[in-house]
Amino acid sequence: MTLLGHLTGASDGRLGMAPDLHESLTKSDQFEARVLGLIDSHIAHNGLDAPPARLPARRDGYDQPIITELDVQEAGITTVIWAAGYNFDFSLVKLAVTDSDGFPLQQRGVTAYSGLYFVGMPWLHTQKSGLLLGVGDDAAFIAGHIAGDEQSEEQYGNRMSNQNEQSE
Repeated sequence: MTLLGHLTGASDGRLGMAPDLHESLTKSDQFEARVLGLIDSHIAHNGLDAPPARLPARRDGYDQPIITELDVQEAGITTVIWAAGYNFDFSLVKLAVTDSDGFPLQQRGVTAYSGLYFVGMPWLHTQKSGLLLGVGDDAAFIAGHIAGDEQSEEQYGNRMSNQNEQSE
């Protein structure tokens, strides 16, 4: 996997990225520390017996070279997974891929365009699709779809059926 800054544009088979990888990694690390601090505070406040969180010292991402332009074909990129974060902005996708409300036209994240998928959006497939708790299930389905692995998709469907039966 190659870590990159945020996408700034795409044209003629080339992607442009901002040179902000290290800043993004720092913000992610700070967010993780804040969340773990909140969890530890909750544990302490409620007198729960749990070990304190220990943040691993991850530095390998900071050793990555800063890449600001990438040739899609040269890099062997055949699939784009659009991770929109908390704000939806699909303006860089120059395809007729959204409905009149601006929401992507898709089935379980799969669009009509080969290699273009969406995950992490509310109600993409289930109520938890837009949450960290649920995005993994959707991502696993998409990964199975990309790999052409019908068995993975079927196993995911069986797992969801089992979970629904247990919760009833």
